[in-house]
Amino acid sequence: MATTAEPGRLCLIKLGNGASPQVYTTVGGVRTTDINIDTGAVEITNKGSAGYQEFLPGGGVYKLDITGQGVFDDANAQIKTIIADASAAPGSQALVPLQIQFANGDLYTSKFIIKSLKRSGPYNDAETFDLSLSSSGTVTFAAGT
Repeated sequence: MATTAEPGRLCLIKLGNGASPQVYTTVGGVRTTDINIDTGAVEITNKGSAGYQEFLPGGGVYKLDITGQGVFDDANAQIKTIIADASAAPGSQALVPLQIQFANGDLYTSKFIIKSLKRSGPYNDAETFDLSLSSSGTVTFAAGT
């Protein structure tokens, strides 16, 4: 059975506008998007496990981590919103509503905290950014096709 590859450029980070219902707009300038799903499995292996690893069903903390790298575009309102939030005074950062959409339509939605933001301005190249986000609260998943 042949599989079809999906183009990476269709893996999108989308920022919500805070309205009800939420409207999501693609964060422009992003070149690379990585997603890490951590189920926070709790290992309970012990001497009675007969040499096999065991885990606590339902234990642990589920989280979704996202990183994105891209080219800064001053005309892009979404990345400017993220930069403003990341630059807020300690303790005053808001949770930002985001969606991560894949080429096949898979969609993760949650609120995220900006863990880190790096901006780089090489002398002879475009300004770039590296963004790291972590989910806060419920993460919903809708399967694509």
